[in-house]
Amino acid sequence: MQYRKHYIPLDSNPQLFTQLARELGLSNALAFHDVLSIKDPELLALVPRPALALILVFPTSPTYEALIAEGDRGGPRSQDVMWYKQTINNACGLYGILHAISNGDSRDFVGKNDFPQKRHEPPMECSNVVSLCVAVRSTEVEQLNVAYEAVALQGNSEVPANPEDEIDFHYVCFVKSNKTITSTS
Repeated sequence: MQYRKHYIPLDSNPQLFTQLARELGLSNALAFHDVLSIKDPELLALVPRPALALILVFPTSPTYEALIAEGDRGGPRSQDVMWYKQTINNACGLYGILHAISNGDSRDFVGKNDFPQKRHEPPMECSNVVSLCVAVRSTEVEQLNVAYEAVALQGNSEVPANPEDEIDFHYVCFVKSNKTITSTS
């Protein structure tokens, strides 16, 4: 995919994710935390509950890259998910955060006048809101750019000198939809 905008990748650091999410309007009542294992029950027990979303970072592979090259396979599985198509290179951490705070119960912890909350209605017309960063220079977009850069520069990981450089890791977010699910048991 050809990108017109490029960001420095985010360090996989829950404090930095929390800082950026709060800049976007997330309440102090929520925070990101490290998940040290998804298999070990003892380590999984350390994750605060309830967990409203999971952002996973993984090394990309030739198979993954081939799937991406075939076409955009991302997107919502239903109309009940607020989804942002990634249009900024190396910004998958930001998109993971946006997905995490724009869906499910997390939505209740974002102020009504903050970045993701403004785009909740109608749900699917907002799917490319972050792509507006490429073409529009509004106060809101500039605020996002400044907040992102400040957080990205705080990481402990070595980042590429050029934001256009490709990196070998990617973030994905797993989060419940905005629709309340009722049990039929």
